[in-house]
Amino acid sequence: MKNYPHSVLAILDHQGVEYSNAQTPFPSDSSPGMVAQVTGGNPRSTGYYYDDTWNHNVFPAGTTNCTGPVPGGEAAYEEAIDKDSDSLDAGQGLAGLPGSILQMTGNPLQVINPANLPVDPATCKPILPSQYLKVNTIFNVAREHGLRTAWSDKHPAYQMFSGPSGDGVEDYFTPEINSVATSSGGDWTTDNALTMQYDSDKVQAILNEINGFDHSGKSKVGVPAIFGMNFQTVSTAQKLPASDGLTGGYLPGRDGSRPTARAGAQLHRRPDRQHGVPDPGRRPGPQHRHHHLGQARPVPDRPERPGPRARLPAHQRDQRGVESRPPGCG
Repeated sequence: MKNYPHSVLAILDHQGVEYSNAQTPFPSDSSPGMVAQVTGGNPRSTGYYYDDTWNHNVFPAGTTNCTGPVPGGEAAYEEAIDKDSDSLDAGQGLAGLPGSILQMTGNPLQVINPANLPVDPATCKPILPSQYLKVNTIFNVAREHGLRTAWSDKHPAYQMFSGPSGDGVEDYFTPEINSVATSSGGDWTTDNALTMQYDSDKVQAILNEINGFDHSGKSKVGVPAIFGMNFQTVSTAQKLPASDGLTGGYLPGRDGSRPTARAGAQLHRRPDRQHGVPDPGRRPGPQHRHHHLGQARPVPDRPERPGPRARLPAHQRDQRGVESRPPGCG
């Protein structure tokens, strides 16, 4: 933030509220971590402990006869439920991939194979990702108030964010990150430059939405009230020992990021200048002009905070001093 005082993160720090008692869920990996953010719940209340778990209360995927004791089964909500997990479009069948990926369906259910989902003993039907979630999401709350919603993530399985009603998110963009991206069969996480290319398509989808279009940039639908995306570039930069001749991961110390991690962390600042980004000439919809992620208008000066960062009044916190969630969310 010191080096980029006008970045989105710096602006949030300048104007936002810090919830000092907030904690990440345990575990805090992709699915439970993001589910916590959009519901306010932990794995015990949401049902999502991880993206691939064993559930004692379901029939295995593919079950068509649900008589007798429930044996339990795998509850996989990741690439394994795609129609084709080797394809970037998860099996939609688009021509010209990866260049055509922005034309991917906004409804992940169209590229999810129900035969790969655990089965509900009560109905003997596959449990969709959104049905596996036990609580509603902030997207559901927004929809109940007539607001538009959108989300971009790494698997079609993130249809889970639509909540039990299944209608929380109107426009998804979920290219499969674990699809084949190299001639040797590696996926988009095996090389940080590939991950940048993958993320850049999701950034373009967000820019299209900022401009009032759907994720593809073809249909004028209005800017969503709640929308966002998942970045994978920083994740691979942290995990890969080396990529593209740069050392990955972190070293001990306050500023111990290695070159790959530093390069990955800067992707959000100028998405159109990173290598691997598709040619702007093929991007549908109006060009994004000044709407670069990580850039914003200067923030006016404001008085220094007189003490600890702002917290909700006492009557809006529970007995442990933790801020209560908004009504109707989680």
